Amino acid sequence: MKLAALNTSALPVRWPYLATAVLVLCLLIPLWYNTSHSSTGKALNGSVEKLVFDIELAQEDATKVATQPEDYLRHIETLVEAARYAEAAKFAENLVNDYPTFQLGSLLYAELLNLASDAPKANPLTQIADQDKQAVVAGLDKELRHRLRALNSPYPANSIPKGFGYLASTTEYFAVVDASTSRMYVFKNAATSAQPAQLNLVHNFYVSVGQKGIHKKEEGDGRTPIGVYFTQKKLNDKRLPDLYGAGAITLNYPNLYDLHQGRTGSGIWVHGAPSAQYSRLPEASDGCLVLSNDTMQALLDLDQAKGIPIFIQPKIDWVPANQNFQLPEPLRQLVAEKYPSASTDRMAAQANEDPSKQDGILHLLSWRDQDRTVVLLDFKTSPKKTVRTYWEESQGTWKQVAESPV
Repeated sequence: MKLAALNTSALPVRWPYLATAVLVLCLLIPLWYNTSHSSTGKALNGSVEKLVFDIELAQEDATKVATQPEDYLRHIETLVEAARYAEAAKFAENLVNDYPTFQLGSLLYAELLNLASDAPKANPLTQIADQDKQAVVAGLDKELRHRLRALNSPYPANSIPKGFGYLASTTEYFAVVDASTSRMYVFKNAATSAQPAQLNLVHNFYVSVGQKGIHKKEEGDGRTPIGVYFTQKKLNDKRLPDLYGAGAITLNYPNLYDLHQGRTGSGIWVHGAPSAQYSRLPEASDGCLVLSNDTMQALLDLDQAKGIPIFIQPKIDWVPANQNFQLPEPLRQLVAEKYPSASTDRMAAQANEDPSKQDGILHLLSWRDQDRTVVLLDFKTSPKKTVRTYWEESQGTWKQVAESPV
């Protein structure tokens, strides 16, 4: 069933009345491509009459939820499970009223109205070329599934992404992007002596990535890079075309590791959405990370004086905070050999150590890049000098691939 797609292996079996009641969630979408709409309308006529009656009886002052569209989706899901269809329809109407440019919400509400007539009363896709509609509907279907997955499988408390090692106290915020679920998690660094890898969630955003997915390699490939990137400049909306919405933040792509890998391209930013769209489809940009304008503004409001590391991964595996990544002993020895003046004895990053004793390390993060393990290690080689280094392990052997001052 297109657009709903709620009974997948990734989600619990829910919304049992979707096929016969209010939120069939676009059961009729395929009918926008042929002329079978009238027969479907007749078959559902009896149910539709009751639906229309129930909607008319719904309280006009139904409680509004929300600062985000997903708040509405959560309430609609709950109401449908309880067979409270008139209230669910009212919430769908409120969703459209509060977010008129939220294409997914408009499409869902339009389908509720379309059930009551042989001819569609509203079609949010009318401005899209016929040859593009199938791709847009597929993208909206994916957006809905990703948003509902985020609601049904929230961030596990007291967890960190696998590969997270350490952040110095001077790094106030840390962001994580899970491309598989179109999600950005923004954390405040809350390291303590008892837990040097403690992150407190402050924001949880839907995010779009490149139209061709991830693993950027070259200029114009329409992909978003993976790895660790640092925010640089803020650009406000007055300096930008409408495409960038509320504003943008530049990232340091290509970084030293990308250059070592021969990757090309530039202009990878985090930015808002154009005014005609509340949000973009999950894979819709030229490689940037795209947020809705309200969530982009929340990101712009954070203090970024020292840069925010953004950890972009195909899929995030969450692990307990006490399982933070630690420098493998062979790598620690390599660092000690090359940088004898550094505080290499502090680089083991044991979970029970006081973070203040690890002042040699600023950032320690690890991820997989194809068949290699990559480590970003920023550390002090003297009280006034800090270096950024990239290391990779392939077939059991570690080597340094890049270095620069920070």
